[in-house]
Amino acid sequence: MRAIIIPARSGSKRIPGKNIANFLGKPMLQYSIQTAIDSNLYHNIIVSTDDKNAAGLATDLGVYTLPDRPNSMSGDVTPITDVVKYEIEKHNLQKYSSVTVLFACAPLVEPIDLILATEKFERQDSCSSLMAVAEYPAPIEWALSIESDEIIFDNPELLEFSSSVLIPKYYDAGQFYMYQPMKLLDSRTHLITKGIMPFIVQKVKAVDIDNHADWELAERLYFAQHQFKR
Repeated sequence: MRAIIIPARSGSKRIPGKNIANFLGKPMLQYSIQTAIDSNLYHNIIVSTDDKNAAGLATDLGVYTLPDRPNSMSGDVTPITDVVKYEIEKHNLQKYSSVTVLFACAPLVEPIDLILATEKFERQDSCSSLMAVAEYPAPIEWALSIESDEIIFDNPELLEFSSSVLIPKYYDAGQFYMYQPMKLLDSRTHLITKGIMPFIVQKVKAVDIDNHADWELAERLYFAQHQFKR
């Protein structure tokens, strides 16, 4: 059996109420819930929230939940793994084959992404978790800083290297994770840094929505993605 947890706490500072804000005509959270439903992967779909509006939306979509996530699990700096461990124990998910965490603000994730990632993750037993990642759009060796309106190259000795000879680097796409529940519960740290399997997502899907510019970009990409499929 499989479960998916969609964390949707209240209290976003940069985009107030972003989990239930209007994204192209629907509450943002609705996209993640519908993606989970449409994947047909999960025996349990859990919206982990302290927000009665988010809980009401989940219930309207056929996902029963309560706004009962405790304050200790709803802070700005609460590690996501602590939330997942709490929900695993609360809902007795210890023996499930996998527990997925899909973020509430991930409208560009499609059911096929979850399906392919789950297939990859469940084919092995050595990795404790999976992370959706995307490739940096340019080599990080070319990174630069700006100080007093002047460009400072972090690695000037590498600027002449072609991107074709530099090893691609990746970042957390801010979309979803997967865990073997017992391995996560046995972990004594907040952040798992070993035994993580990558699932590479397209760059055009990797928008971590932290501010209004990210929101607008995600809307444009979502619209383009779905217009193309018509």
